Amino acid sequence: MIEITERKPCLKIVYLGNYFLVDDEGVVLDKIDKESLDKYKDLILVRNAVNYSINVGEKIAKKNVLSCAEIYDFFDSDLKNLIKEARLDDNISGDIIFHTVNGREIIFGDSSDISKKVEILKELLEGQSNCSIIDLRISDNPVIK
Repeated sequence: MIEITERKPCLKIVYLGNYFLVDDEGVVLDKIDKESLDKYKDLILVRNAVNYSINVGEKIAKKNVLSCAEIYDFFDSDLKNLIKEARLDDNISGDIIFHTVNGREIIFGDSSDISKKVEILKELLEGQSNCSIIDLRISDNPVIK
């Protein structure tokens, strides 16, 4: 008996204007055109995930790429509606940064303490209307600019 399990996309990445679907193991499933992005609007778009040309079937090695989807899945629908996309910072940690539809940057850091960081983020978004950067890398001491 052979069991076949279909891979399902969990995020979108972009490299040099080309968009790709990636599953929860980091395998590139398909290349999609820009017009098809709306079909996958429930998936987070991650920029700066790779800095090399990729092909369907390849596996992405950066852990934080998959962490973007893990964190995004933890957001409630209100928070998801505020998030436009994510990107990985070029620093040595590869910090995860979310961009909101109104131009804010949320520096999430890595996927440690997700639930704590998300609760802090919700509180900060409710109370801070004029900030442009929310830094959650140290969850016990968030920074607002």
